Amino acid sequence: MYALFEQMEDSRRQLENRVDKLGNDLLLTKALKRDVVAFAHTYENKMRLIDPYLKVSLGDYGPLLMMLRRIAECTNDYSDEGLQEWDTLISLSESSLRASIIDFRLSNRHRQENSKRTSNRLKSLSVYYTTRIAMQANKCVRRNAFDDMKQAEALIQEMKDNYIPINIQHYNSIIHGYLSLYERLNRNEYLDAAKKWMTDMESAGLKPDTVTYTSLIECFAKMNQETRMIEWINKMKEAGIKPNDVTYLAMLSYYSRLGRLDDIASAMKEMSDQGIALDIKHYNTICDGLRNNNMHDKVAIIEGMMTKQGIQGNVVSWTNKVKKAIKGADMRLAENMFQNMIDKGIHPNVITCNILVNGYCKANQIDQARKFINNRMAKLGIRPNAATYGPILTWMKDHGDVDGIDRQIQSMKDAGITPHDYIYGIAFQANLTAYDQSNDEKYFDKCRSIVVEMESAGWKRTSLFTHHW
Repeated sequence: MYALFEQMEDSRRQLENRVDKLGNDLLLTKALKRDVVAFAHTYENKMRLIDPYLKVSLGDYGPLLMMLRRIAECTNDYSDEGLQEWDTLISLSESSLRASIIDFRLSNRHRQENSKRTSNRLKSLSVYYTTRIAMQANKCVRRNAFDDMKQAEALIQEMKDNYIPINIQHYNSIIHGYLSLYERLNRNEYLDAAKKWMTDMESAGLKPDTVTYTSLIECFAKMNQETRMIEWINKMKEAGIKPNDVTYLAMLSYYSRLGRLDDIASAMKEMSDQGIALDIKHYNTICDGLRNNNMHDKVAIIEGMMTKQGIQGNVVSWTNKVKKAIKGADMRLAENMFQNMIDKGIHPNVITCNILVNGYCKANQIDQARKFINNRMAKLGIRPNAATYGPILTWMKDHGDVDGIDRQIQSMKDAGITPHDYIYGIAFQANLTAYDQSNDEKYFDKCRSIVVEMESAGWKRTSLFTHHW
């Protein structure tokens, strides 16, 4: 029996290692998600060899759901198709959830006799709900879908109904979700909702922590609302809570977009005083902000600081250099930068490649873009994603190649690449333009089918569709 448990634990650890190493390599994503669900079935079958009535416990489902959540975060795929395995695992875990809640209630009534059992059940329930609430909030952020936030709130209510204590992580996920909606859609109702949940959190005796304050600071920094950003930085310090690495990244990003080197230097000194080491991600954030606003003289100053401190550029640094060259419409320089990073032993990622594809399309070099995807990316072992084909589809739309768009999207699907709302939007615009020009009903029918397919895949119809329709 012990050997069987060890065997299953080893299998679970192997799955976790595969998820940790996923990175930007999406080639095995679908297989990995299927393997996580298969593990749940296998685990239950193995347990029944020991005891015919034994099932997978809620404590076992928690880590598996966490794996699928991390895969979704890594791939940015929150479509219904992309979350099929997540939904399957939720369905599998429902009976364990009900049993765990009942057991928690019973053991909670006899806390003195079963304190250890109560604690274990509570821990399992807390991890389970933490993962599900965070996933719902992330789905909302990626899909701009308010319904996902209502589902996250329903999970909080479910916890309350079953007397399961709600902790700071649960509240922070809800707050972060609403702040992200506010940041993307700039509607005050979402900011008000985030503040309401902060009030509820404090009424429950929980004080905002570093994550709570950082979510607010990051939101206001991205929206260029400096007064509010500074207000919450001061509130954070007054509460005796020290900013962390993410807090300072938000501040550095904001100051760099404005080219305020004095404020950047002040934030960097504060980080040093706090014992937070400056590394390449901080410098990349600063250089990216300056570079995007054409402050190249100031970029040179920051890069000089990096050189003095012996900090070498990474894939993000070089990707930003490629982006800068393309922004200047210099494809030869972009290609040279791409080759230079490879020569220095820095492996490009799919984001670097997507930027080059976009550059080729903007330079009207569509054949070169296809050649780069089919040959160069394949040789480097970098699998294209939906964003890779966005510029090619846009080029086709601008040149009236509606049938080519259909073929390209089908080719993506055949390769296991799931279209997202932007891809559907390009196809929709192309077919609607073709209908306007030809008055051929087949293009209008195609527009309808695109909207149906998009919504069935879990994407909401944006203002782009409503406006063009």
